[in-house]
Amino acid sequence: MRDLAPLIRVRGPRLDRTQRRLDAALTIDDLRRLARRRTPQAAFDYADGAADDEISLDRARQAFRDIEFHPAILRDVSTVRTGWDVLGRRWRCRSRSRRPASPG
Repeated sequence: MRDLAPLIRVRGPRLDRTQRRLDAALTIDDLRRLARRRTPQAAFDYADGAADDEISLDRARQAFRDIEFHPAILRDVSTVRTGWDVLGRRWRCRSRSRRPASPG
């Protein structure tokens, strides 16, 4: 049991209501709903940035929906290239590796 004690954290209740609400927000839409409730309408509408038809807002939301995450796990790293291609030309990373500092 002593080995597990450092891994177990017992937290007391959060008394700060604002922090509790922010911690409970899981998406940008959750944060937006919180902001809409707490901010005066004119200020919220200005910061939210939607025009009359809200076309820009719809486009921004669609752009975020179109993003896909492609994790690069389990790739062959035996030949890592630390450069990048710019306008058809290969640029190398010019950092040099240094020995780690010795203790003491």
